[in-house]
Amino acid sequence: MKRISISTKIILSASFCFCFFAVLSAVATYQMYQAQFYKYCNETSQGCNSIAQHLIDDDIIETYIKSGKPDQQYEKLVDELNALTNSMNVKYLYIIAETDNPDSYMYVYDSELALDGDYHNILGTEESKTVFPLAETVFQTGKPFEKAQHYHDDQFGELYYFYTPLFNAGGEVVALVGTDIDVTPLRKSLNIYGAIITLAIILGSVL
Repeated sequence: MKRISISTKIILSASFCFCFFAVLSAVATYQMYQAQFYKYCNETSQGCNSIAQHLIDDDIIETYIKSGKPDQQYEKLVDELNALTNSMNVKYLYIIAETDNPDSYMYVYDSELALDGDYHNILGTEESKTVFPLAETVFQTGKPFEKAQHYHDDQFGELYYFYTPLFNAGGEVVALVGTDIDVTPLRKSLNIYGAIITLAIILGSVL
């Protein structure tokens, strides 16, 4: 049996160490990228809600909920929220309120409906409660999320969303503002990087 030379052993050991540390570095980078991914979702959704809260007069929102009639001030609010949606690059920004229908919420504002420019199509439009997971908890407790929540289905894709309650002068929750972040592009990048790491591990084990 032919003996392996010392120089060959050194090369093999160096190659193994290189592959090991390369994989270790790739895994650490992946974890850091994933952490930044979730941090982005949290900060963007919470930040958008925070700005929206400063634009919204909660008592006037309650008036719109009861009357269902938009006016010039409502149109101004819609324009401001549309601009916020575009500037923050979020997929959806909306305000929802409870209705007499136990199975649905009504929109006070919805960025998607606002795109056609007809303000009368927004106020009072109802949507199934199943589209807003955990919204009932926010209405009942009056507490916003501590962090963005994950949502994934065939209709809306993969989102991270955040809810913040809106109160009237009496301290009652009258509506909530929600922000949805489309994370599909970020997820694809993360998955590609994960595939590269997997390939690196396989190549490292072969070598």
